[in-house]
Amino acid sequence: MKNASEIKEFLVGRVAEITGTSPDTISTNSPFYRLDIDSMTLVAIASELENFLEVPIESDLMFSAKTIDALVPKLIAVVEGKHA
Repeated sequence: MKNASEIKEFLVGRVAEITGTSPDTISTNSPFYRLDIDSMTLVAIASELENFLEVPIESDLMFSAKTIDALVPKLIAVVEGKHA
């Protein structure tokens, strides 16, 4: 099972790769829109997260969190089998 640090690292890495920036420049408390991540990209990241975490991820979950920091605990809850 992945922990919060691993999930955050995965998300930061994906955002950095998608936006063509260094992971060091990604602020995990910045809203996704400020990171140039749109709704279609969030859906794509959700699909990648399903593979990474080996659990289904609802797109609504992705939209309910505005930042990486807000999303990580919701993903942990899904991984642990709790409602996010």
